Amino acid sequence: MADRPFVDKKLCWFADTRDSDFCIDFLPQTDRSVIVLSGDSCHGFKMMPVFGKWVVDLLEAGKQQEPRWQWRNVEPGQEDSLDDSVSWRIGKSRELSDLARKKARLEQARL
Repeated sequence: MADRPFVDKKLCWFADTRDSDFCIDFLPQTDRSVIVLSGDSCHGFKMMPVFGKWVVDLLEAGKQQEPRWQWRNVEPGQEDSLDDSVSWRIGKSRELSDLARKKARLEQARL
């Protein structure tokens, strides 16, 4: 792996799930080549020492055995954002795309 070129990186400022539980699973439609480890209601850093074991367990099993950590698609009719489902601990949640639109409006106003 050390000889392979670095391909890409992504930044997630804040990642959560509707129920604030982890998502530790293969990303669908990637032929088990990408693992998502996210959620956690922003205190996952405390779990860092055991994340590796959970990922190894997933790799060895070939599928997520813990139902609450499985990838969950948004069901038809559900909102595609967190909305108020996690606002009990963070205040009003916002989508990153909203910030991008606001930035674009501010830049346009400067012209």
